[in-house]
Amino acid sequence: MSRLQMRSTLTGLLFVIAATTAIAAEPPGATILGSGFVGAPFVIEGDVVIESNTLYETVRSYADPQAPQVLGWVDHGAESYWTNTVYADGLLVGLTGAQPAGLQGFDVFDATDPAMPIRVGSLSGMGYDSGWLRGHALTVYAEALAVTYDLTVPSTPALTAFSLIGAHSGSRWPGAVGDVLYLIDHAATLRMFNVADPSHPVDLGVAALAGDRIDAMAVGDGHLYALVAMDVGNAGERLDLVTYDLGTPAVPVESNRRTLFTGVAAAGRTLVRSGDLLLAAGSDGQVRAFGLGDPAHPAVGWTLAHDSRHLAISTSAILVRTVDDLYVYGRTTADVAPAPPIQRPTLPLLRNVVGQGPVQVAFRQSDPAGLVTVDVSDPYQPRLGDPIDIIPSGLPQFADGRFLVASGRTGRFFDVADPAHPVGLGWLYGPQFGAAVCKLVTRDLAAFEHTDTTSTVFTVHLFDVSDPALPVRAAVLSERKVYGGDDGLMACGNAAGVRLYDVSNPDLPQLLGSLPDPGALVAVRFWRQHAFAVTTRSGAHTLDIYDLAAPSNPVLVASRALESAPWRLDRHGDRLYIQGYMYFVAFAVTDLDDPQQLGPTHRIISGGTGFAINGNVTTISGDLVTVRNDGLSAAGVDRPLPVAQVVLEPAFPNPCNPATHLVFSLDRERTLAMTVHDVRGRRVAELASGTFSAGPHELTWAGVDDQGVPVSSGVYLVRLHGPGIEAVQTVTLVK
Repeated sequence: MSRLQMRSTLTGLLFVIAATTAIAAEPPGATILGSGFVGAPFVIEGDVVIESNTLYETVRSYADPQAPQVLGWVDHGAESYWTNTVYADGLLVGLTGAQPAGLQGFDVFDATDPAMPIRVGSLSGMGYDSGWLRGHALTVYAEALAVTYDLTVPSTPALTAFSLIGAHSGSRWPGAVGDVLYLIDHAATLRMFNVADPSHPVDLGVAALAGDRIDAMAVGDGHLYALVAMDVGNAGERLDLVTYDLGTPAVPVESNRRTLFTGVAAAGRTLVRSGDLLLAAGSDGQVRAFGLGDPAHPAVGWTLAHDSRHLAISTSAILVRTVDDLYVYGRTTADVAPAPPIQRPTLPLLRNVVGQGPVQVAFRQSDPAGLVTVDVSDPYQPRLGDPIDIIPSGLPQFADGRFLVASGRTGRFFDVADPAHPVGLGWLYGPQFGAAVCKLVTRDLAAFEHTDTTSTVFTVHLFDVSDPALPVRAAVLSERKVYGGDDGLMACGNAAGVRLYDVSNPDLPQLLGSLPDPGALVAVRFWRQHAFAVTTRSGAHTLDIYDLAAPSNPVLVASRALESAPWRLDRHGDRLYIQGYMYFVAFAVTDLDDPQQLGPTHRIISGGTGFAINGNVTTISGDLVTVRNDGLSAAGVDRPLPVAQVVLEPAFPNPCNPATHLVFSLDRERTLAMTVHDVRGRRVAELASGTFSAGPHELTWAGVDDQGVPVSSGVYLVRLHGPGIEAVQTVTLVK
């Protein structure tokens, strides 16, 4: 090893595709952290909560209310719309309610592992707005009927009892104290059942409460709490919180009454209890807390200004759902006001997410000027930022620091050092006739897929975009589609198959070979003399890996089944992410010939795709699912590799004032760029970009940004990168 190589190895932060010795791989993993999805919360047990928007459900842990973690998804299919859930002893039941669309009835899931509920049964027929579950006995309620099913064999729910009850729309708020089950029968009347044998409830009759209408109920510690509307339709209309003593089963005795508010159409929205905390929400837009130190006399506590129809209390969190947002508070007692909440807004439909760093860019599905920033600095709480006003506005694309917005036959590059305020660079103009689709293939290569609609002739027009301010037209290929590129390679195809090209010189692309039996190919990525392809062949969906040691004769070395048709393939270090209709799955390719699936196939709720990177955290899909890549290795595998291909000298002087010198050496001619970034990953300056000859090169950074403006003191990252090369080191600027 030369002195230059040794100094770089010892002092530089060098990450290259090649290394000098074997590197032991860490146990790989892909840990879901957060998601932008927001729904109504239902506590399963402890801090495990299901959030539902009726069609889709996410399972999340609120053990840390400041960083709620996604655990998994409930996959009940698109044919049912949940309006309520019940849970007991490892069984989860989703109720559909009386919906105008979809199946009506309920779904049964084995939730022994609440992070991965498994559908084990369902029943369709009637809409049920509420239910009660004890053991394997489920009682569900329709408008004037209570029906009980035995779920011992959940795939075939067995009817065991039914009873006619009072007509009532909406939830009946059932709850049991001992062996007596209480629920709303109608108006201000309770219905009671003996549930000593929960599969065969015995009707105990009704009890009329003082008031006009029961809006919500909760039970516990020998008491029943109810939100009761009083003097409905009169000048004194009000909502009371009423407490009933259940010391004598099935004989509720009022022990306390408190008026919460008065006004026209005063109504209760929801009432929940957990331990010594009772929460009530009403039509006045307030959430009120009560302490149950003395269960017979709830003590008035704090109040929150939220117009909520759905509340939940987990072991560690208080969850308040409004029309547009979910507010997450750390749990506290009624006499101690909670700290300011985490606010999680409902996401719009996002078609795409791209970028690199803590601030990324998304495209809103329903907004023609739909670009918006995405903040993933807290990966547990990904959220939308400000709209981005640029021309053109179209689908964003990103490749290794290059940002392109394409719309029809045109595209434009932008400097996104500050993603909220992109700076326009060069334009791409495709053929001005027929149909054209613009694609950013790699950092330095773009293409238009062109169809001459008059003659049905397909061509691919290449552009050299190594200088994004001055894109240059390059070669034209007789191909129909570009499937992807990387490491100086590109895959194109038409009806005659899929071919591989060396595009290190886009003016003279060289045909290397063809993929054998590619099927209905969707996308291809290249890494370390291998091609990774997602395709559909004879009805089977697969990830295929080809060895390109001899590019003229690619060899299929591995194939992995996918659950349904793939839409997109991306690579982050030694991880592959595949997205399809309503799902994504990750693979580790530490061993290139033996890809390993990382965990289960995960649900995507919105259907929008996306891929962006912030360190070792990847943003997936329009749901803004954030995934931590545990043991991510962008540089090494567990076997010997060739010697390093580039050497980056330590910057000197370092610390520097005002300038520092940067030296690197290349083994052969390469296309590279050297850029400076702040510690948040935002680009500050591009020092050089283009083709460099073999041997040493020296650049100077004078401590200024791309506009020549001096930057502040601090630590900066110098990045040398290109096809197959990634080297980073730190520089400290002192003034």
